[in-house]
Amino acid sequence: MTSPADGTVVLTASKPDAAIPRKLTVFFVLPAGVGANDTAFFDKPVGTGPFKLDKFSPNEIVLVPNPQYYAGAPKVTKVTIKKMPELAARLTALRTGEADVVWGIPDDQLPEVQQDSTLTVEVIQSSAVYTMWFNSSTPALKDAAVRRALWQAVDFATIIKKLYPQTGSLSDSVVSKQTLGYVAQAPVTYDPDAAKAALTAAGFDFGTKLRLQFANDEFKQFNQAVVSDLQKIGVQVDLLQKEQAVFTKDLLALNWDINFQQLSNPMLDAVNTVGRLYPCAAKRNGYCNPALDKLISQAAGSTDEQERVKLYGEAEKIIWDDAVGMYPMAVKYAYAWNKRLSGFTPDPNGLPDFAHLQVNS
Repeated sequence: MTSPADGTVVLTASKPDAAIPRKLTVFFVLPAGVGANDTAFFDKPVGTGPFKLDKFSPNEIVLVPNPQYYAGAPKVTKVTIKKMPELAARLTALRTGEADVVWGIPDDQLPEVQQDSTLTVEVIQSSAVYTMWFNSSTPALKDAAVRRALWQAVDFATIIKKLYPQTGSLSDSVVSKQTLGYVAQAPVTYDPDAAKAALTAAGFDFGTKLRLQFANDEFKQFNQAVVSDLQKIGVQVDLLQKEQAVFTKDLLALNWDINFQQLSNPMLDAVNTVGRLYPCAAKRNGYCNPALDKLISQAAGSTDEQERVKLYGEAEKIIWDDAVGMYPMAVKYAYAWNKRLSGFTPDPNGLPDFAHLQVNS
């Protein structure tokens, strides 16, 4: 990356990369000399966006307008972002006016929020998909027939209907519909009898206990339902909720048999999920397929978007048919904001832009 003149930046890649324009949407510029482990930078960081940092602490961030922003300074005088882990506290703050915007509202709380005449509520399709990888390097899960049977044994449609009637829908692809490269796949039909028969035919050892790992309380009920359905056909599963740092360490070490994550895609390009997580070199889920690698490489290098969609669709079919994981739910985000605000637009990545926000009296 070089800057031969003011207002000009030249990017040179070692190989063709058609996703660079979308990658630049999540591209960060740091001052020269800031190292990878330079934590002092975050005591007084700088950036290039519509706001400047006024205050930073682990529980609160205060932003003020950047008068030099190329599109003009925002109209609000200050944005305060507070960390409120407890849902009840967030919703109380919203109702009392302490908070103007809240998102990630669960389904069981949505009806009450929607009835509040002082609030605007919007549920939007996100870029996230519930993703449950199988560790294909685990002896019990090496066979794609076993992985497909386990997927077939879980009644995801009913689980989603009960737990996420407004913020979830049955996924039909590895990536969300907003993602460049999305192609719908054939649905996996719930059939526990067929699943048990397929596992028996494949020689699956029902004495094997699989380890399903996840982080965060909000996903506990969903994973408990998955475990319950698998147990109905005799598959034993240990449900392991881990602190985030331990979860991440074990994820990368493949210290699990089934891994649950809510995978989002802020650049809305399949290169960020299919292209990053599924090649053999990624070593993320114990799965390796040279034919898949070839498709991913071709898709990354093509400048023809229609061809990229076609190639990613073929790659997704391999991932789907080989059941590299289960892809049960496309996620929606529920936003609620005070009606005195105008110019607020919900974001599919849970990263709303406050630059055009106005507060009306």
